[in-house]
Amino acid sequence: MLKQWSLLFQRILQERKERAGDNKKSIDIVGRIEELKSAVLQALPKGRERDVARAVVRYRRLADFITRLASAIGYKGIAQFSGSYRELLNEMGVVDLVWDDEANSPYYMIAILTDGGFVGCHEYLYPEVDDFAQVWKSFVSLEDSIREAVIDAAGEMANDESEFEKRTESLADYHNTIREADAAESVVRRRVRRLE
Repeated sequence: MLKQWSLLFQRILQERKERAGDNKKSIDIVGRIEELKSAVLQALPKGRERDVARAVVRYRRLADFITRLASAIGYKGIAQFSGSYRELLNEMGVVDLVWDDEANSPYYMIAILTDGGFVGCHEYLYPEVDDFAQVWKSFVSLEDSIREAVIDAAGEMANDESEFEKRTESLADYHNTIREADAAESVVRRRVRRLE
């Protein structure tokens, strides 16, 4: 029995490593695309369009994260908000952002909500999320019209909101459900093995 648990645990760790490796490759590709975007920006004529394009490229990750999270929660008014990043999250009803380390959870990051629920992010899309407070300070210093253009662009690019899932149960209840399902699956596997 101990050997089976050990093998199961090793398999889970291996799957997590493989997912992390795949995500790292994806992040590298995104980085290369960012470099291409910078080259394209240099070719744009100077003026307002160039400023907007530059801001879209610079704040794309922050705007993408915030607009997807806000959409999952049902919050509107990001572009007009001029407070701190923490104040924005509070305004959206987010108590905390945490990395989910629960085995077999499909989420990488969790936004814990004031209503007791949470929003889970399925993909490891935002490794720089811990730096977003600093990036937000710079973002809110932009002209209102440029901020709105950046948020609008992020909203247009974020056509698939499936990475973010709002759950009404508490994170603790959700983790308990996962553990119970894992335990039940283990019992079923043992019964099947006895039948073989």
